[in-house]
Amino acid sequence: MMLQTRLPLENIQQIFSWIDPRYARRYRELCQKVNQALEDDHFARLNLQRFINLTHLPHPMYHSDIQRKAAWEREFGITCEPQAVSEYPDQLDQFYFAFPSDYRRAYVQMKFTQITVMNWNRDVGWKYSQLKSPLLRWLELTPFHTLQVMHLHRLCLSGSIPPEIGQFYRLKSLVLDNNGLIGPIPAAIGNLINLSKLSLEENQLDGEIPVELMNLVNLVELCLQGNRLSGSIPSTIGKLTILEKLYMSRNLLNGAIPPEIALLRRLERLDLSMNELPGSIPPQLGRLFNLFDLDLGHNKLSGCIPPELGHLASLCSLDLSHNSLSGAIPDSFANLEELYKVDLSSNQFSGPIPQRVAHAFRNCGILNFRNNNFSGRLPAELWNCLELQSLELTGNDFDNYEIHSLLQYVGLQ
Repeated sequence: MMLQTRLPLENIQQIFSWIDPRYARRYRELCQKVNQALEDDHFARLNLQRFINLTHLPHPMYHSDIQRKAAWEREFGITCEPQAVSEYPDQLDQFYFAFPSDYRRAYVQMKFTQITVMNWNRDVGWKYSQLKSPLLRWLELTPFHTLQVMHLHRLCLSGSIPPEIGQFYRLKSLVLDNNGLIGPIPAAIGNLINLSKLSLEENQLDGEIPVELMNLVNLVELCLQGNRLSGSIPSTIGKLTILEKLYMSRNLLNGAIPPEIALLRRLERLDLSMNELPGSIPPQLGRLFNLFDLDLGHNKLSGCIPPELGHLASLCSLDLSHNSLSGAIPDSFANLEELYKVDLSSNQFSGPIPQRVAHAFRNCGILNFRNNNFSGRLPAELWNCLELQSLELTGNDFDNYEIHSLLQYVGLQ
């Protein structure tokens, strides 16, 4: 065959390099010499060079892209060149997971070294999700000295989070959500001191929360929910003084809630639900004046609601359901006039619902007092809630006649 006997390897590579990289390797079976030419590492780079333009956008920059670019810059404080934003990756990005290793290496060297933001999800890799590529193998091909945002979610990445992740020292946002990652969170993540967002939710990570995470003093958002983490929340969490969102729900955490959480004065959302947290609710949480969402439901909490929670004037959602809490609703709850959702169900609360507190609930849409020991007359103010959509009262000792008459009054019976 002429290609095999006369053409140099370089010429064969030049010819076949004009074939789409997704299909070029299919021609290896033409003859032995073509196979040799196309298996060469140099060919992978030459082939990709024909189809990757690093100086222009891979698609027109629409209005939505401009908005997205501005959002990245605002949120993470970095400047993104248009071609650096891979929210909608090049068509070849979609085949990255199916490329052989030499193509991956060439692709990384040619393209990834010039971007600061990598945001890949299942929309990119769903066709190749069955590959279940180990995260370590992926990181070995990724340049650690350029990336500032690494979002790899719903890609079926497997294995543990390797300590090599600590080399990506420029990262400001790391999201590895909804993969199949297992094992402990490596202490090396504590080296990423520039992180403002760390999200590892919906994996199968286990072990204790490493204290080294508390070195990430620039964190604004920490998401660890939906794993198998155990042990206690480190008391050094108070070092994360600019944290605004803390999500640790749906784990196996079994230590008392550290009062040091009260040092997170910028905290807006705190979700520790669906764990095995014992003990009482720290009264220090009443110092989180910016908090508007507090969820401690489905734990093993006991004791009374600390009256200090009544200082959380910005609170919009409060969930203390499915614990072993007891006592009465504090009178200080009369200050919580911004509440929209209150769920105190499945506890051991007792006594009446104070009239002043019921009046403060006038903006509530969801009120759940089910399965407690509340008693006495039900305040008429509850029926005057302007946004009321759901009111659960079953499993208590309220005055039945009073409830009956109120139902007639509002025309519900």
